[in-house]
Parts: sequence; structure tokens; C-alpha cells
Amino acid sequence: MIFRQFLHFEPVAASYLFGCAGHATCAVVDPLGDVEPYVRAAEETGMKIRYVIDTHVHADHLSAGRALAERAGAEYVLHRSVAPNGVADGQQLGLGNVIVDVLHTPGHTPEHISLLVTDRTRGAAPWLVFTGHTLMVGDMGRTELAGEPEEGARMLYESARRLRALPDEVEVWPGAFSGSACGKALSGKPSSTIGFERRFNRTFRIDDAEEFIDAALRDLPAPPSNAAEIRAINLGARPDPITHRMKVWSILTKWPATYDVFRRHGCPDMRRGFFSISARIMPLTWAARFHRVPLEHLLRELNACANGEQKRLAS
Repeated sequence: MIFRQFLHFEPVAASYLFGCAGHATCAVVDPLGDVEPYVRAAEETGMKIRYVIDTHVHADHLSAGRALAERAGAEYVLHRSVAPNGVADGQQLGLGNVIVDVLHTPGHTPEHISLLVTDRTRGAAPWLVFTGHTLMVGDMGRTELAGEPEEGARMLYESARRLRALPDEVEVWPGAFSGSACGKALSGKPSSTIGFERRFNRTFRIDDAEEFIDAALRDLPAPPSNAAEIRAINLGARPDPITHRMKVWSILTKWPATYDVFRRHGCPDMRRGFFSISARIMPLTWAARFHRVPLEHLLRELNACANGEQKRLAS
């Protein structure tokens, strides 16, 4: 099995790429930011991205899940409660010799899933679990960002019981670590095992339901100020700026003459203008329509590129 962890610090989060080298297929879990590092990692390991999985609808950062799935020609995966063709508890996703069992682990959010991974070339027992923001190293996820806090805490308790039943040696790979807004007493070490967390995690180790709920609700840090808006974007209810940005950069990559016009002239408005591509002339509006990018967004992005380049050249 191929395995790569990507750590992010603004915001604090962890993403993963894993898969079967023998069958040249892989999945990416909880991507954010620029999609190209995931694409490069897949190419460098000789694999094609088959699934892009978000463990939940994030409230602390914009997901790059849909953008990466579109870029890689992969299937975008969420729990079926928030996606028409989403996955359900107990469903399996195949990646050659690597098998992913979907576990519905609500609490942090109602739709949260964890991913229990088995490498059949190593054995029949599960090797690791991606726990998103349900179980992290040192503590568990907060429960009020997507619903009523106590109801979420009761769901989280049942999810914790389910995860505690896994073998001690199963590795825990969470979606966040110390510094994240989605947990309290999180460790700076972004991995652990079920056995270690069962013994030392301050909330995960609690068996009593009421004591667990009290611990989960105690001393919650301030939530992200725009959590509802971020969830709306990640649900697809509002335009996804990451997808638009990726398409804008694809224009700059495929058609560098576009960028060159702005770099040289800093044109404030190209609505009526044209740019040269391989000795041909094409309206900017055609490019926007071809890439399904709003023209206003394209103009803002290209002007920002031009302004930044002009400042760099002047310095």
C-alpha cells in the first residue's frame, strides 16, 4: 500500500493519499488548498486517483474535494445524507488490494464518516482508520458546528464506542492536530493507535455516557466565525471559490499568452479586448465560457496576477 500524509498549517488540517500500487489506483481523503500536490503525488507513485473522499462537510476550511475530483476525473465521496449518490455505513470502496470500509461516525457532524482500511497483501485484519474530526490524537471533535451540541455529543459517544471496539494496533490518522478549531486538547502528533487513545485520550477513554457528554461539551473554544458559510460552500449550496480558482489557473497554464497580456499591460478591463493564443485571436469571454468561470471572477484573478507581477518586477 502507498501512503502519503499532507499536513497543513493555515488552517491546521491533515489530508491523505493512499492506494494500491499493484493496481495503480488510489484515493485522497480530506483535501484542501491547491489540488496539484495530490495530483503530483499520484503521478509520482504511478497511480490514478479513483476516489476523493471528504469525511464530513467541513466548517473550518474550504474543501478542495470537488475541485480535485474534477481535476483528476475521480468520484467525489460524501455520506449519503448530504450527497444523492453518497456512501452508506458498511459500504466498501475497492482500491485493488486495498479495501476501505465506510463507518458512519456522527457527532462532530451528523454526516461524518470514518474509513477503516485493510491491505489484503498484508493480512485480513484492518491496518488503519482515517477518523477525520471524530477521533483525533488527545481528544475528540467538537459537536456544535453543525447541530445542537448535546445531541451531537450523544452521537459522538456512540461513535466513540464503535471505534473503541477496533483492535489496539489499528493506526489512527485524524483530519486535524494541535491548533485546529475543531478540537480542544489536541496533540501536535498527527497519528496514534486505537489502543493508545483508548488509554490516554481524555474523552475517548470515557465509558460512561453522561460523563462523556459532559467532557465533550466542557471548555469549548470559540467556533470559526464563518462556519455556517463555509459549510454551505462545502455542501455545494454556494459557489466554490477553490473550483473557480483552479479553472482560472488552468487558463493561465494552458494559455500563457493570456497571462502575458495582463503582465505586460495590466489591463483593468478586457471585456472588449482580445488576447493572442498561438498567433490566433480569441475573445476573453470565450475562455471564460469554455472553462465555466464567471467572467468577473476571471478578470479579478488575472488583474491580481498582473498587479502582483508588476510589483515584483518593480522591486
